[in-house]
Amino acid sequence: MGSDLHRPLERWLWLAAYVVLLLCPLALLLAVPPRGADRLTLFGIAIGFVTLSTIVLQFLTPSRAPQFTSSFGIGPLLRLHRLMGYGVLVLLAIHIVVFVVHDPDQFIPWLLPIHGPLKAQAGWVAAVALIVIAASSTWRRRLRLSYEHWRLVHILLGIALVVGGTTHALLVSWYSAIDALRGYIVVGMAVGLVALLYLRIGRPFSALGQPYVLIGVQPERGDAVTLRLEAHGHAGVPFLPGQFAWLRLNGRAFALTEHPFSYASSSSDPARPSFTVKQLGDFTSRAHQLQPGSMVFLDGPHGAYEPVLPDSGFVLVVGGIGITPAMSIMRTCADLQDPRPVQLIYGARTWEDITFREEIESLRERMSLEVVYVLSNPEPGWTGRTGFVNGDLLAQVLPADAVHRNFVVCGPPVMIDGVLKSLHELQIPPALVYADRFDSV
Repeated sequence: MGSDLHRPLERWLWLAAYVVLLLCPLALLLAVPPRGADRLTLFGIAIGFVTLSTIVLQFLTPSRAPQFTSSFGIGPLLRLHRLMGYGVLVLLAIHIVVFVVHDPDQFIPWLLPIHGPLKAQAGWVAAVALIVIAASSTWRRRLRLSYEHWRLVHILLGIALVVGGTTHALLVSWYSAIDALRGYIVVGMAVGLVALLYLRIGRPFSALGQPYVLIGVQPERGDAVTLRLEAHGHAGVPFLPGQFAWLRLNGRAFALTEHPFSYASSSSDPARPSFTVKQLGDFTSRAHQLQPGSMVFLDGPHGAYEPVLPDSGFVLVVGGIGITPAMSIMRTCADLQDPRPVQLIYGARTWEDITFREEIESLRERMSLEVVYVLSNPEPGWTGRTGFVNGDLLAQVLPADAVHRNFVVCGPPVMIDGVLKSLHELQIPPALVYADRFDSV
């Protein structure tokens, strides 16, 4: 569990590349004469090309390419993907409004695909695809759209979006006849489609060579279930504590259904990974029904966490099933006889809801571990900490050398936000704090 000193530089280089690709059409437009177009028309054209660039980048950010995920982690990339999705909607609206307001007689009929030319119909297809993608993603649960159906819709409409947007851009303006811009548009479409094929076909195909077998389904405290796997025909894929993988179950490597879970096992034995899930959603509520012996495929590991201070100890602040990445860290430390001190602050509703309670107690004998349990609804006779993991509690229990330790925070989003704010108020350097968020994954 060492620190990578080059990672900040890699992040800045990738961010610079993102901005360059996003704004590249503007540079190409500035390099050619305006051909008499007025400023408002040029502005609308520029917004259109930037919109297309953003759409292409939307295919790259969730592609799970290791070059990206090793620098940022998949969580921040997916949050960027979601944020920029709304950004594309705003850019598209501006693009349409500019031309409709500027020349309503010409462009209002374009909003009705039956009456518009092919270039307008292609743009209409792209716009509708984008709107449906955004609406189905934002209101999927309200629409009662299953995850599998939503993903299929997302893929098909994504293809329609990039093909329609590219066709529209190639036909709509004389600027697209410029070799540099035409090449940029065509290459952009190809990159977007290749990224989609890589995610949906390339990565599942590579997982076929490294299958796992489900060897055990173990009930845990706190309405959780541990899925124990064993590598089949290979030595296992190495991972780091704090990372996670997408699981494809029932022997279907190319299934649309996949579920992201943190590794809960020690990284010292990659051939026998385990994942602990809380029975909450559609899949997790049925996890205990899975049959040992079935084939499982992993897409991972993902996640960019490595301790900033490789020689310092840890403070693990977790709530509920957020204990899983912390268990991976603690189990790894115990197996490797790591002498670094670890403090676990574990918030749960009741004493019976503390997943891995017995093992946590046994880990005290194998490593330098301090445990602070915090119960929000304790049973009569409970003498430990009560309430919630907040600033007041952290101020009381954090170790004296807290500013020199690595922090990992994992739990419900509300808890994570509160803990991050409290740690900031307690002057814990933000660079030392890693928040494991799965709300966007």
